[in-house]
Amino acid sequence: MALLHHGGMGKIFNRAYAPSTLGSWVPADEAVQRVTIDPLRRRVGEEMADVLAYLVRLADVLEIDLAEVTKRKLESSAVRFPAADFRGEAPEKA
Repeated sequence: MALLHHGGMGKIFNRAYAPSTLGSWVPADEAVQRVTIDPLRRRVGEEMADVLAYLVRLADVLEIDLAEVTKRKLESSAVRFPAADFRGEAPEKA
C-alpha cells in the first residue's frame, strides 16, 4: 500500500485515474481503455518497471524468495477462492 500511495504508481493512479481521490481505483476495463494510448501507456509501463525493481530489491534485502511465496500464495488463494465459485468477481477479503 505504501508503494501505491508514495511511489511512482501512486503518481500515475492519482493523476491519471482518480485525480480527486488518493488511492482510488478504476475497474479493469476502464483502466485498459485509459492506458491504450501513449504517452500514458509508456508512463504506466515505466512506473510498473520502477515498482517491480523496488519489489525485487526489497525481496533480496529481506531474503524472501518471490517465486516460492508467490507459488504458495496462488495455491492458498485457489483453495480459498475456487475459480468456479468466483470467476468474474472479486471476492471479499476473509
